[in-house]
Amino acid sequence: MGTYLSIPVTEKCEESGESLECPDVPCSWGVVDMQGWRKSMEDAHVAVTDIPIPQSSEDSECKSDAKIFGVFDGHGGAEVARFCSLYLVSVLTQQESWKQGVPVSDEQRSSDPSESTVGLALRNTFHSLDRMIQDSSRRDEIVTLRNSKPFPGERRGAVSIPADQTVGIIPKETNPSNKSSSESTDAGNAKGENEELAPTEGGNNTDTSDDDSTGRVGEEEAAELDRNLDGDEKRIEQDSNDTSDELDKKTATVTGMMQRILNLASSSGDKGVVPLNSEETNQSAGGPSAAKPTIVHNGRLICNLPDHPIHAGATAIVAVLTGRILTVANAGDSRAVLCRAGGKTEALSFDHKPQQQVESSRITKAGGFVNQFVPGIPPADQIITSEPDILQVVLHPEDEFIILGCDGIWDCLSNENAVQFVRDRINTRTPTEIGIEMLDEIISDDPRVTQGIGGDNMTIMIVDLRPSTRVGRRNPDSQLAANNETEQ
Repeated sequence: MGTYLSIPVTEKCEESGESLECPDVPCSWGVVDMQGWRKSMEDAHVAVTDIPIPQSSEDSECKSDAKIFGVFDGHGGAEVARFCSLYLVSVLTQQESWKQGVPVSDEQRSSDPSESTVGLALRNTFHSLDRMIQDSSRRDEIVTLRNSKPFPGERRGAVSIPADQTVGIIPKETNPSNKSSSESTDAGNAKGENEELAPTEGGNNTDTSDDDSTGRVGEEEAAELDRNLDGDEKRIEQDSNDTSDELDKKTATVTGMMQRILNLASSSGDKGVVPLNSEETNQSAGGPSAAKPTIVHNGRLICNLPDHPIHAGATAIVAVLTGRILTVANAGDSRAVLCRAGGKTEALSFDHKPQQQVESSRITKAGGFVNQFVPGIPPADQIITSEPDILQVVLHPEDEFIILGCDGIWDCLSNENAVQFVRDRINTRTPTEIGIEMLDEIISDDPRVTQGIGGDNMTIMIVDLRPSTRVGRRNPDSQLAANNETEQ
């Protein structure tokens, strides 16, 4: 059953809070997570509603606090997701663009969300977290987080953040044509599902999607190719009595197969893949080298990057609310959705999936194999990058709620389905009660039958933007519910 358990773990962890005194957008929130069929729980989250807003002179009368919500879906382990949940707030509030003052009204909003003060702060935060994860001085802490779950609401201060060392670096030339092996492709800011805040395991996978329904995205095809190649090579060895002509034909079949794959990359301006007919093809790569990320050895593409001690990463979806300005940063395939007035669904992020044309194009142009941080290339241009997409919207008083969730939710529900599910219940149930019901509803009875759908870790976060209108709720732990009962 692969990485699935024989019986799912359906116990849930819940956390909730509220910010009812906020003059702009009072809210209540709840988050629920469940391990499900996975052998371990790799998700993490953060929710903080009392971050002082740095104010410029014209905002001196603003009394709101910033609210930060985030969901992190770990891949290959929980340590990176947990690390991000612990440090995101501290790193964000240390960014220069954040400290200069953030917008709280539509008039102050930037025309380019990614260059707005909050958008820029989020972009730099994602890359700063990436550098912190790779910092050897934090290695023990990250290893500890693999088996040590932070307590609810725990946050840590980032005392030191490594500086970005990629600016101005010129990639090394690595082949006879004087073409840099680290030359940037025409992939722009395209990212795959494994836009993770750390390099993935050893750079030896073609993709790090954590969906076991059909194997990791792209891995099944690669495995099939490996089986074909292994089969050909074994048959060649077994048929040692064959004539030399027959052996030549079999070798040519394998070689031709690999040549067609390599042509896809070389025709698009490949990054550091040694051509099959190169003199270096059957020579030793001389050890792992970031200057030559991918090589061909015995007719196969193999990763030639140095192994990385942190064999995990995480997707990230983060929503920051300052006044009525909502800024969302996304790297990967976790997702955020806004329910506008009247139940209108508005996407706040767009998944990064290898199945997308821009993603498959990026993978092909990169040789379909390179899977780790390549020194000398700016973070935003990395093949695996923590560069987030930034989206910014203005909230209106009639807007209803926000949903953030990992891909385990969105594998089972569309944006519209999730919004309708919450909207049908939010007047009479708390966000955590709705989350519990949702996870129980969508978990698979058997992921072998559903091809993995409903078999992943699941985290759902619901932020209610109109808590004072929910008169049908009964939550003894909520001051809001107590107030409503008194008024009635």
